[in-house]
Amino acid sequence: MPRNYKRRLGSLRYVDYAPEILEAALKKMVEDEWSLRQASAAHNIPFGTLRNKYMGIRTLKSEGQTVFSNAEELAFVKAVTICSDWGFPLTLTDLRYIAKSYLDSQGRNIGKFRANMPGTDWARSFLQRHKKDIRQKVASNIKRARANVSREDIVHYFENLSETLKDIPACNIFNYDETNVQDDPGKQKMLFRRGTKYPERICNFTKTATTIMMCGSASGVLLPPYVIYKAEKMWKQWIELGPKGEPCCNNRCCSVGSRYNRTQHGWMDAQTFTDWFESSFLPHAKSLPGRKVLIGDLSSHFTESVLRQCRENDVAFVCLPKCSTNLTQPLDVGFYRPFKIAWRSSLTKWKNTHLHQSTLDKKDFSSLLASTLVETNQKHNNAIKEDLISSFRATGIAPLDAERVLRKIPSQTTDTNTEDALGNVIVGYLQQQRFMVEPSRRNMRRQKLSVDSGKSVVPNEESSDSETNDDPHTNDSSSENSLDTIPEPETEYFELRQRDIFPGKFLLVKVCGGSRKKQFIDILPLCKM
Repeated sequence: MPRNYKRRLGSLRYVDYAPEILEAALKKMVEDEWSLRQASAAHNIPFGTLRNKYMGIRTLKSEGQTVFSNAEELAFVKAVTICSDWGFPLTLTDLRYIAKSYLDSQGRNIGKFRANMPGTDWARSFLQRHKKDIRQKVASNIKRARANVSREDIVHYFENLSETLKDIPACNIFNYDETNVQDDPGKQKMLFRRGTKYPERICNFTKTATTIMMCGSASGVLLPPYVIYKAEKMWKQWIELGPKGEPCCNNRCCSVGSRYNRTQHGWMDAQTFTDWFESSFLPHAKSLPGRKVLIGDLSSHFTESVLRQCRENDVAFVCLPKCSTNLTQPLDVGFYRPFKIAWRSSLTKWKNTHLHQSTLDKKDFSSLLASTLVETNQKHNNAIKEDLISSFRATGIAPLDAERVLRKIPSQTTDTNTEDALGNVIVGYLQQQRFMVEPSRRNMRRQKLSVDSGKSVVPNEESSDSETNDDPHTNDSSSENSLDTIPEPETEYFELRQRDIFPGKFLLVKVCGGSRKKQFIDILPLCKM
């Protein structure tokens, strides 16, 4: 069968009617209003098809027949979905190996499969048949520390959050987070001559990144960004034409617009966090009545001055669960993606008009940031406001809904039905992989090896397999040019007598000292005091 089937002109048509028409014809036949001939002629449905449907006779479907039954393919679909839910998605190659293992375990030999291994065409056809349940997507990597966040951690977090957010309006709930924007427009789909092996475009880029502190409320208000340059001094041109007013907060509290700072390392520290809190957030918080809640994960930057001003201005800090920002941080979940897409678009336009500049100049950064926010907001009407509101909704903060986050964490409960035994085995394996605790590695003492010039080194299997000796040994042979450690000669000890000690003699002594308890051998002369 060809890869892309095309119907030949004049060939027999199959299923040239809607399922609703077939059901209507069968209904009238059951009610004895029509005979088979009348229903076939009225709805242009083949007589044999109506007879088989009416009598309950199951026939093979048209075109090619699948190797696996419908129940077997549904079992494969379930295995694929379980693996993706637990954070270990399968590739098309993995799916083909699963199918091969299943055929081998059943003792079935499929002639069209080489060594019972399905081909790539079968895998693509499988995806096409079950496109409503599974599809290919580009997966992003998350660390195991993030995968170890359990449902109990999230439930405990929302129990505390429900008490903290009680009777607090959405306009008083804020989320802050720092991010960085790079001097790299990234990859983009473009048009090339067909058959081009290495599609490339000429565009200067660097790994330079600038830190930005962003803060937004659950009601959709974005505070002016706080920019942190990597520098020791600040210049006036670096802070001109930056974000001010729309689409950020346009009230009197934020009338000065964005604020700028610099650090030697280029990212947020305790001093710059205090300055951001006092100069950017606190003026806006004072303009709002009632208690304010500030949610974030930068608790290491808290200072005594910040905590004191929180008590004075009725501001409460809420820390997120450890390694859970991909689930509970509103700005990470729904705001930064459209913002950085707009940043790369604005950066591309800037580089197209500054062809000879190898890097983004700091004097152009503030204006480029302002155009990025405008472009983000112009995606549709009030896009920034809607993105912030949907971000707080997706993280279950406003309105409060823990299920918004819990549904993203796989459940550890398994089914007890015998037909789901395969699924339970897969779930048990994935639980072990996701929450696996690695055994502590034994610290092995290093031993220096003596290597002659031009000789290679081979390990000694006996010494490497031994668990009682930490010192590796090698076997020196003329045929293998292997390596040998220098053996220590046996030391003879004798009892020192008083008559043997007199001026003019020498003593060979061994001294143990230093932080690593290294042994030193020295020769000491004896002299008369």
